[in-house]
Amino acid sequence: MKWYICWSGWLLALVLAGIITPKILEHFYLKLPAVQQENWDTLIALKKADFALPWRDHRPLIILAGDSHIETGDWYQIFDGAFAMRNCGLSRAKIEDVRNLVSGIGDRIPEAVILMCGFNNLSQVDSVEASIQRYQELLVTTQTTLHPVEIIVLSVMPMHVSAIDQAGLAVNRKIGDFNLQLEKLCVEHHARFVNLNPAIAGVDGNLLPDMTIDGLHLNSTGYQKIAADILASLPAADTQK
Repeated sequence: MKWYICWSGWLLALVLAGIITPKILEHFYLKLPAVQQENWDTLIALKKADFALPWRDHRPLIILAGDSHIETGDWYQIFDGAFAMRNCGLSRAKIEDVRNLVSGIGDRIPEAVILMCGFNNLSQVDSVEASIQRYQELLVTTQTTLHPVEIIVLSVMPMHVSAIDQAGLAVNRKIGDFNLQLEKLCVEHHARFVNLNPAIAGVDGNLLPDMTIDGLHLNSTGYQKIAADILASLPAADTQK
């Protein structure tokens, strides 16, 4: 009887190993940089194919392109359906990814293109100078591909970090330096720079805790705050002044 139990235990262990081991190997395989890059490239290609189709709202169009701050915004609801707004955001996108996506958008001569990206560059190893260069390329691509009436560039928002989080504070300082240079770049390229940070950040330059769901992404209150600044910058708002 003991040998039967022993062999049953070994058999069960072998069966479990046969089930679990492939899942573990798959997990590590998916973590490989080359595999992650391949998956990312596939996602970008799928998004570009989607964005290549003309937008279905035939009113004067506002295109929003950027990272997760754009993608997770329910822009029709945020602006009470007052505008035709096409969300071309993609979470985790860097500036160069946004440029790639913008180059594939099928609409031409929109009323405005709103750009918001840069955090995923600045929070990693990219320098302020390199990120500004990439943003310049994004502005040129946006202008020459889409020919918008106006380009509106939104500032990169800081994170909510504690006073002892030195790494987080360093990223926020980097973001502040980037925004100063980005504003100058917008002047050179005749784009309108909108600094959102006074509406959602405190005097310490950090994202206010009541504006965010996780210290980085905006909640509904945060989106409503930035919506007022965006609304004031839209060409339609200029005609109503």
